[in-house]
Amino acid sequence: MRIIPPVVAALYLGAGWAVEKLLPNEPLIPRGVPAILAGAACLLAGMSLGLWALRCFHSHHTTHDPYGTPAELVTDGPYAFTRNPMYTGLTLGLLGVGILAGSAAMLAVPVAFLYTANKFFVPREEKVLAELFELEFEIYRANVRRWI
Repeated sequence: MRIIPPVVAALYLGAGWAVEKLLPNEPLIPRGVPAILAGAACLLAGMSLGLWALRCFHSHHTTHDPYGTPAELVTDGPYAFTRNPMYTGLTLGLLGVGILAGSAAMLAVPVAFLYTANKFFVPREEKVLAELFELEFEIYRANVRRWI
């Protein structure tokens, strides 16, 4: 079964929400204008980064499907400073939701997602890239960090 990262993110959000409702407690982040601004900024930054990365894939005519076969190694745009801008963007967006919710359960969601991406999605994708683009990917991996 192939589970795509946005589905995993949605499942974690659902689990965080369920835990928040089943075990309500005091918010870790006080609600108010600073929390709303911080959460909204993370959410907007995450969405922007993810969309920028997606646009780069489209401009290079290669797949953004994590299970697809890429036609080209994309190294420009956000890929010039992180090898995983889509996962970074999704994690930032989840952090924004966690800040807006303020609960421990919802703040755990981006941590769980980042762990899952780093443990399961990224290694498989990097293996494919290493096989397809060999030296080009080795040079890229040596010069660009996995995360920011």
